[in-house]
Amino acid sequence: MKKIISGALVTSILAASAFAFSVEGEPNVKFVGYKLANKTGVEGTFKELGFKSAENANFADFLKSFEFNIDPKNINTKLPDRDKRIGIIFDGNVIAAKIVSASGDDKAGEIEVEVSVKGNSKTYKTQYTVEGGTLKAKIGVDLLADLKLDETFAKFATAAKAFHGGKSYPDVEISLEAKIK
Repeated sequence: MKKIISGALVTSILAASAFAFSVEGEPNVKFVGYKLANKTGVEGTFKELGFKSAENANFADFLKSFEFNIDPKNINTKLPDRDKRIGIIFDGNVIAAKIVSASGDDKAGEIEVEVSVKGNSKTYKTQYTVEGGTLKAKIGVDLLADLKLDETFAKFATAAKAFHGGKSYPDVEISLEAKIK
């Protein structure tokens, strides 16, 4: 009898781990910043995300394992000089982000994402969806009000003045897409 119960327990543990959620490949994180009086968007990505996650059969717990540690040297707008100017905002400091709270299932729900730079943090609440096996979520960040990057943003705005017609905006939209298996 003990062997049957032990065998059933081992089988159920193995079955549960076989159905654990995980990320296939690297997630894609995009950002859109704004310039010029008409608020023209400038899109970019990151070459490397410093991404970590852990497999989990519970979808909310799986999401709470998401962590990103992005070196600003990995900014990619397809113009290396612009990438360096944007990097001025972060003054060489890592951009850290992690999902600190999640509710919902493998179709839709809500997450809270904590973003930290230079010792300043802000938590953003947003909705997520999973469509065609791809997790999608988006947040809006104000680099000045939320992350207190006033001094370095001013340096960036000065360096970009000629390219931005004298107008740089601190709002940035950040979107995440991750293939879930």
